[in-house]
Amino acid sequence: MKEETILSRRFKAKLPSGGRIVVDAKLTKLGDQDPYFSVTTSHGVASEEILKEIPDLAPVLKMHLANEDGEPMHAAANALYHVRNKDVEALSRHLRISKEEAEKLIRDTETYANSCVYTPNEKAEKEFIDKYVNAMREKWREEAKAAKSLLRGDTWHSPGYFDESPDQPIPYAKLPDGDTVKPLDILHSGFLPEIDFGEECYAVAQTSEDAGHAARLYWQDMIKHSPGEFTAIVGEDSLVKWALGQPAGPGNVKVTSVDEWLDLTAKHPEETFAGYDGKETEIQINKALADELSFRFKDEGDGWMKLIAFRTS
Repeated sequence: MKEETILSRRFKAKLPSGGRIVVDAKLTKLGDQDPYFSVTTSHGVASEEILKEIPDLAPVLKMHLANEDGEPMHAAANALYHVRNKDVEALSRHLRISKEEAEKLIRDTETYANSCVYTPNEKAEKEFIDKYVNAMREKWREEAKAAKSLLRGDTWHSPGYFDESPDQPIPYAKLPDGDTVKPLDILHSGFLPEIDFGEECYAVAQTSEDAGHAARLYWQDMIKHSPGEFTAIVGEDSLVKWALGQPAGPGNVKVTSVDEWLDLTAKHPEETFAGYDGKETEIQINKALADELSFRFKDEGDGWMKLIAFRTS
């Protein structure tokens, strides 16, 4: 399903309490679905913590999963669920209202349902919540308008907090198809850093040798910490034959030992990391992205640096 990005912006912030975060906000359209806002933050920083430190990001943070008019996902149905469970906190978060307003809505819904003589309580509750949601739509549209304004850069808040400014280098990459895009996130949890571009993700290395070394380490780590998984992949028969010095292996190329098989994986890192298409490719990155990857930037003469890349999704 094709994803179309309508608006997007990356916010980098040095928190007053110390540390640094990255907030990626965008308005996207997935296939035939209605456009919706999404917000992701680095290192799993909670939105509440970010708002506490940088309240001017509220217009985009509170829009997460809302549609382009600012309406929360399944606004009425989820609100009714939280009202019936008397979950003030969840109701407050969902409808983007204060806890006092949420408490009042729960009380008012119950009062209205009890006052309806000929209407079953469940139906009356739904009617009341539907009316409430309808009344909220104008407020939500205004909130969405403010979020879109911030994503477009029409407004500039708290300049002391933001690293990103008109003259601040922004990370960019050129994908194999030639598109120049900004990364949404960089993951350092695996044996190679992985760059998330939304529809496409790539594990990257500075050289083929680096990629091969990482592939060997990946399998060595599995042998040490997950021997059962390794056995399931290569097969018990291969392990027995390797122990006897006989040629074996799960692929077309047969080797006579585990060490030889590890050497083979180092020669073909695409089979380890390119889970999407099994191919090694190249992407280009600018210095700002090289800095975020902690790679030494080697300018090819045009302001870009080539990386070995493996598409993971």
